[in-house]
Amino acid sequence: MTRIQLFTVMFLSRVFITLLYMPKSTNSLRGGDIIFEIILAAVVLSVVAIPINKYLNDESKKGLLFELQKKGRPLQIVISLIIIAGMLIYSLLSITRFNIFATTVVFPASDLRVFLLIMVLCSFYCIFMGLGVLGRTAEIFFPFIAFSVIFVLVSTVGRFEFTNFTPALYDGIKEPLEHGLITVSSTVELFYPVFYKDRIKGGTKNFIYPWLLTTMGFLLAMVIWEGGVLGDYANTQLFPFFSLTSLSTLGFIERLDAFITSSWLVCIFIRVAIFISISRDSLKAVFPKISEKNATIVMALTVGLLVLLMRENYSSRLLLEKIYLALSTFGVIVVIIPIITLMRNKNEKDNINSSNILASNNV
Repeated sequence: MTRIQLFTVMFLSRVFITLLYMPKSTNSLRGGDIIFEIILAAVVLSVVAIPINKYLNDESKKGLLFELQKKGRPLQIVISLIIIAGMLIYSLLSITRFNIFATTVVFPASDLRVFLLIMVLCSFYCIFMGLGVLGRTAEIFFPFIAFSVIFVLVSTVGRFEFTNFTPALYDGIKEPLEHGLITVSSTVELFYPVFYKDRIKGGTKNFIYPWLLTTMGFLLAMVIWEGGVLGDYANTQLFPFFSLTSLSTLGFIERLDAFITSSWLVCIFIRVAIFISISRDSLKAVFPKISEKNATIVMALTVGLLVLLMRENYSSRLLLEKIYLALSTFGVIVVIIPIITLMRNKNEKDNINSSNILASNNV
C-alpha cells in the first residue's frame, strides 16, 4: 500500500462516521457548539498524535508487531490480543451505526443482517486478496465520494443561513466537551499507519499531521454546512447529513440522496476491511503457526458473528451513546500502545549508546 492509498483508506474510514453522525437522544448540540466540538477534537487529536508522529518518523522501518516481538513474547501476545479486541469493538460500533441507518432510512423496519453479512464477506475477500487491493479500491472511490459530499454542500448553498448558528458554549461546556470526546474516540484511523508502518511504500515520515488537518478540515466544513442549512432542525433528525443530502438538486433532477448515499457503502466496506486486516495480523502474532488464510477466515467469521448478535435499533443506539466504550478503546489502542512502543525503543537506544560509550572508554 502506498502513502496516497493509506491516506484515502484512513480518510474514507473516518468520514463514514461523520456521514452517519447521529445526535444524542438528549442534549443535542446547537449552532456554534458543533463547530466548537470539531475544533476541540482537532486540538486533542493533534496532541494525541505527537507520540504517533515520533514513532512514524523514527528511522526504523520495522512494524509494530516486530517491535513488540523484540520486547518479549509475553508483551507481544498481550498487546496483540488487546488490538484484536479493540478492532472487534470498533467493527461492532461501525456496523451497528450503518445497520441503524439502513433499517430506519433506506429499508425501514427491515432485518438487513444478511446484507451486512454479505458486506463482511466482501471485506474478507478484499483483505484475502491483499492489503494493496484495499488501497487501490479506496484510491478509486475516493474522488467519487469526495465529489458527492462536495456536491451536497455546493447544491445547498442557497439555503445556508448564518442566523442558524447560536453562540458557542451558550448552554455550557459539558455537552460540547462530551461530543468532542466522542469525535476523538471515533478517530481510530490514527492507529493504521502505526500498525502498518513497515508495509507502506514511501514510508510514513511527515504523514500523520497532513492527514489529520485535511480530515478535520473536511469534517469541519461538513458540520458548518449542516448547521447553516438545517439549523435546529438537524437535532430532530436521526441522521442530519442524510437530511441535508435530500435537499440537494441538479437542474431538473431532485432528491439525489439515494444516489449519493449509495457511495457510503464503500466507506463501511473499507472500514470493516481494515479492521479485519489488523485483527488478522494480530492473530498471526499470537499464533505464529496459523496461516494467513485461516487467520483471515477466523476474524471475518468473528465479525460476522457480531452481526448476527446485533440487537434492535434502540438498544444499538444506546450502545453508540456509551462514550466510555469507544473512548477507553481509543485510549488503549491509539494512545497507550504507541507510547509504550516509543518508550521501550528509547530505552533500547539509550542502552546501546551507553554500551558504546563504555566500550570506547575501555579502549
